[in-house]
Amino acid sequence: TEDTGDITIQGWALSHSGVSRIDIYADNFEWVGSTTTYARADVQAIMNPDGIYYQGLYSGFSYSVDASRFTAGTHTLEIAVINKNGTVRSEERRVGKE
Repeated sequence: TEDTGDITIQGWALSHSGVSRIDIYADNFEWVGSTTTYARADVQAIMNPDGIYYQGLYSGFSYSVDASRFTAGTHTLEIAVINKNGTVRSEERRVGKE
């Protein structure tokens, strides 16, 4: 990734209680930002056809981070799903910047 432009973090998340928001953290848990969800009919059709996930249609998320905030090397991004019942589930991914 060059020093200009954005890094886009996107995906989908489901929860039986519904997803409130997605928080994004970088190295050492520095908060990068939060995003709300948007409609993903494809995920709804495959993962939630019986409606067991509350507001499952709204499972998509996308967030852009300014690439210049990262130095060259490997970084850890944490994507935390904040559920409407207060529980949190997170996943980490390592990304590199030349």
